[in-house]
Amino acid sequence: MIKVLEASKGSWPFKKYALGIVISFDDQSLPTAWRHIKEAVVDWQGRRAKACKSLTLTFEAEADLWPKIRESVQSNGREEAFIAPFFTQLDDVTLALITPDGAQQDDVQYTFRKAS
Repeated sequence: MIKVLEASKGSWPFKKYALGIVISFDDQSLPTAWRHIKEAVVDWQGRRAKACKSLTLTFEAEADLWPKIRESVQSNGREEAFIAPFFTQLDDVTLALITPDGAQQDDVQYTFRKAS
């Protein structure tokens, strides 16, 4: 299951947008999850353009899958043809990990911007 949530701050023309994508990982693979993430991000960028500022990816998955998910976020954020250039435009990308029972959680903050 995938949920996509958008929030905004400020007023036009200085409005900034944040997107949250929640992925329930119990019934899908990482490539399937990334296909859904990419669809949501392409749609968001198409609607908000340069006003896109912050992205939070939340994976609900067993803790033994977390290292694989972290590595997937890093590699897609640095190498995937659309995701990598888009992630460098964002102020921050947050990965939130939570077990299905909610007993364990972890947050990782990524900055994919190129050093100037």
